[in-house]
Amino acid sequence: MQTGDRIRLTITDLAYGGDGVGRAPDGRAVFAPFSAVGDDLEVTVCEVRKRHARAHISEVLAAGPGREAPACPLFGACGGCCYQHLDYAVEAAAKQRQFGQLLRRIGGVNLCGAGSRPPALALAPAAYGYRNKLVLEPLAAADGTPDFGFHALDAAALLPVGNCPLAAPEINALLPAAKQTALAAAGDPPHARDRLLLRKPALGPARAFPATPPREDEWLDEEWLGRPIKVPAHSFWQTNPAVAAALAHHLMATFDAEPADVLIDAYAGAGAFSLAIGARVRNAILIETDRAALDAARRNHRDWELAGRSFRPGATERLLRPALDELGAHRARTVVILDPPRGGCEAAALEALLASPVRTVLYVSCNPATLARDLRTLAAPATYRVTHAAWADMFPRTAHFECVVRLDRVLA
Repeated sequence: MQTGDRIRLTITDLAYGGDGVGRAPDGRAVFAPFSAVGDDLEVTVCEVRKRHARAHISEVLAAGPGREAPACPLFGACGGCCYQHLDYAVEAAAKQRQFGQLLRRIGGVNLCGAGSRPPALALAPAAYGYRNKLVLEPLAAADGTPDFGFHALDAAALLPVGNCPLAAPEINALLPAAKQTALAAAGDPPHARDRLLLRKPALGPARAFPATPPREDEWLDEEWLGRPIKVPAHSFWQTNPAVAAALAHHLMATFDAEPADVLIDAYAGAGAFSLAIGARVRNAILIETDRAALDAARRNHRDWELAGRSFRPGATERLLRPALDELGAHRARTVVILDPPRGGCEAAALEALLASPVRTVLYVSCNPATLARDLRTLAAPATYRVTHAAWADMFPRTAHFECVVRLDRVLA
């Protein structure tokens, strides 16, 4: 098999990342984007490796079940979505299967047998119109006109975007005027302009900002579990609040079933998880590098009348170990919530949890691959055991989803 060959391919699975998978005549796995399980395809090979190849669809000879028309004219060119051609139920089933596969293959975690599929905490109430945030890149259109848009599928080019079906309607309504205002305030060439940030807070109108955080950030009025909170415009906040709330209820149920004395909320942001746990713990330590977010967390806890909280600015990798050390014997009744960026935890954070074990770790992640990698590190020395895993579809139509895993300390 060589680059440029056209081969017949039957899709038998959807890999994490969204590509369909079939077998070439020589037995190698072939990955084909924008395909569906059951598709009978003619594909053109575009990359060949020792054990696999990649191909583009040349012709759909027979479509598999579950296909539907994409909602966006940029689908297939924009790098954001990979599942708009599938019925949402088919997408959700694929993500559930992928999570179980990643846990077994990368993490060495097999909770319920080879065919196990971790339960879904929540599917998205809507497959479109759910995102409360967009970030657009400055670009020059084909005719040289300055504009804003998204990265293309190849991650190198940029595509002008006038509407994103994933975004809240209020964001799409604001987008044309936001572009005009941003272009009027900035110069050329495109690389001299800032990216464009649009936010739709729960308790206010859609807003547009330059994406670079200012020295003093504006706080937006969000809603969390039925109560108002403050979140800086440029700080992290869950893009799909309805699904995030289901995840929070899952964490709350853990504390209801097994009370704890201390919570360490690592990568705490504006304090969403600590706020959700609330008075279920007497003391909590919140660790966050974003000082604006931590200031908002302090304000939110005060507004919710939650005392016994310590707010620590800095990296989890640097601050987690001393926080664990100072707890001493209280670690036996301590729960750590990890919610790192997509890259997962750095080694120092995992080493701290191994050196000073706690009763329970709740690991929340939007990247099941890096989560599974970190689970293997935590479980390898027999310090922790994975006892539960679940997922939630925070990001319909994309390859991404949220997941949460519980690890309990192994007692000698």
